[in-house]
Amino acid sequence: WGPRLYTFFMYLSDVEEGGETRFTHLNISVSPKKGSAIFWPSVMSHDPYTTDDRTYHEAVTVKRGTKYSANFWLHMYEFQQALLRGCDNSDYFQDSMLSAKLQQLRAAR
Repeated sequence: WGPRLYTFFMYLSDVEEGGETRFTHLNISVSPKKGSAIFWPSVMSHDPYTTDDRTYHEAVTVKRGTKYSANFWLHMYEFQQALLRGCDNSDYFQDSMLSAKLQQLRAAR
């Protein structure tokens, strides 16, 4: 299904302390606020096969409260049919995770 082009990350709860999304290369942290979202590119615009390392991010530990969130990843190609046909997308997906998913899909047929 090709590389992940964009990430849309939604905050579904407020957090009392901690829980930020920290973009380590940009020196930016986004605090979780219920109803807010962030959107960022995962690849370079001039070459969608090259990861944009500037958007490397991490979740800061929640110190007080509970963090609920959801993400949506936009990939270059539709992938459900490719998975059903046995495409393993190993260039862009961790092999161990993929193997389990493929076994699951094959068992469902």
